[in-house]
Amino acid sequence: MTRTNTEFTHKDGVSLKEHFDQRFTDIQRAVDKAEQTINTRLEGMNEFRAAMKDQQATMATKDDVNRVRQRLSDLETVADRAAGKADQASVDRVLVMSMIALGISVITFVLRLLGS
Repeated sequence: MTRTNTEFTHKDGVSLKEHFDQRFTDIQRAVDKAEQTINTRLEGMNEFRAAMKDQQATMATKDDVNRVRQRLSDLETVADRAAGKADQASVDRVLVMSMIALGISVITFVLRLLGS
């Protein structure tokens, strides 16, 4: 088809306005879909960031761990001392019982000597 003028007519197909309207609609649809995809991805990233922040808030710091270690060391020292005192108390009880038994033995021996 040879045209002498440069006007685009309806006879030639869709009008230029319809063509650009369709292109604009297609582009807008693609932009909307891309925006939705990005928003979904950003929501996922925000959820991940919030989870990391929650996790960080519940984790112990190095100072916390050092304080717990010191406290455990102090408790172990107290427990060791208490065990040592308990052992000494046992030794003292056995010593007293031995002295009583020795005293009874001596009294029995003396009574047998005197009674014979």
